[in-house]
Amino acid sequence: MKTAIFPSKISNISAIVLMSGMLFVWLAVCPAAAKASPITYRIDYTLLNSHTTFGLTSPPAPLPTFFTYDPSTDLFNSLVMVWPTSSRTISFNFSSSYPCGRPWCDFTYNVNFGSPSDRQYILAMILNGGTWFAGTTTQGIDAGAGLGGISFISISNGNNMGDSASGTFTTMQVPEPSSLLLLSAGLASIIAVKFRKLVQ
Repeated sequence: MKTAIFPSKISNISAIVLMSGMLFVWLAVCPAAAKASPITYRIDYTLLNSHTTFGLTSPPAPLPTFFTYDPSTDLFNSLVMVWPTSSRTISFNFSSSYPCGRPWCDFTYNVNFGSPSDRQYILAMILNGGTWFAGTTTQGIDAGAGLGGISFISISNGNNMGDSASGTFTTMQVPEPSSLLLLSAGLASIIAVKFRKLVQ
């Protein structure tokens, strides 16, 4: 009776060790492959200064920004600062092909206009966090915003209220479910079943 149980325990332990090794390999290798897919980030803004000339209330900080960066192409998507001013909400799309109103538009107004090395530098700068600002004029309907070392002019999108706001921002990567997590959960379930049989 004892000799029949002992080999069973050995096979269970071997299965656990084997599956644990497979899980470790997947965790070590797959993240490198996953980096080829667009990565989602979140920017959170802190308000330090706010002012309005003609508005009823001073503008708050921008809403959180969710954007993606594709390491395989070094392109940004949805890098948009959404700023509720004293009278309306203004969107500054740093990753759009929307014309900046100048014949010499470059990555200063659209992060994707720069070279791959420029875009890699901009990503690193955004990930490090820094300062932001946004403002409108009292004598026109243009608006401007800055995020770290990049800026954007929004033509005909202001509110004539002379709003301004500034502060700091932080950026973090947003975890995303993936096939790797599903695989890990599956292997963990199998290991749990094997361990349960070993204990019984």
